[in-house]
Amino acid sequence: MDSLVFKKFDFKKRSILKKLEQDIQNFKEELAGKGAFYSGYNITQTFNLLKKSAEEILQSLLDTYVEVGKETGEEIVITHENEILNEVNNLAVSEANRVVSQTSELAKSIRGNNPSEVSSFGTNFLIDARDKAEVLIETAKRRIKNSVSQKSFTDEVFVIMQIGNPLLDKIWKTVYIPVIQDFKLSPKRIDKHNEGRFLMSEVANLINRSRIIIADLTNERPNCYLEVGYTLDDLTPKNCASCN
Repeated sequence: MDSLVFKKFDFKKRSILKKLEQDIQNFKEELAGKGAFYSGYNITQTFNLLKKSAEEILQSLLDTYVEVGKETGEEIVITHENEILNEVNNLAVSEANRVVSQTSELAKSIRGNNPSEVSSFGTNFLIDARDKAEVLIETAKRRIKNSVSQKSFTDEVFVIMQIGNPLLDKIWKTVYIPVIQDFKLSPKRIDKHNEGRFLMSEVANLINRSRIIIADLTNERPNCYLEVGYTLDDLTPKNCASCN
């Protein structure tokens, strides 16, 4: 099974990199045709092409595990959870290094490039990669759990909100906690009530078991939207206070 996964993935990866090579060549020819030279802006454009290919390669690995699981009839996404997380981690590091290395080489003698964008890519890409893999795994677990029997809810209320904002932290303490407790329910927030495991796994677990979920989308945090999307994936009317 493992050989089938990586055989399929290797084919997808080579296809993505071949297209990347052609895209960069087309970009260079377009500049040459205009009599233009590489500049900081051009380096950024090339970096974006490299970044896009890295993201596509990561997604193709996750998609391959799902496809092979369907072909073999095995819930690979769940039974090979640790393997997938490790492979995604290794691939993310590898692709981040490739993008940073290629962009840095290209920008060595060019003025006006943005080194901070390149240098921060590796860490951000690794975090995003882990989040994608964890969401995929937790979604598969949730789908199977829900297909077996109706889940029973705890008396917990999970509050999705920005973490580390002094004003919102004050609202959490002075509004959310007392109001929720007035209804004999237990308020939960991921930074206050996690057990030190994979963060997205713990978020998914709180969403799955909570009787009520409150989403405070103040300041438009991407992680909050991700958690709301996960919640709405198969939310039932009985625990949705604002489905309409």
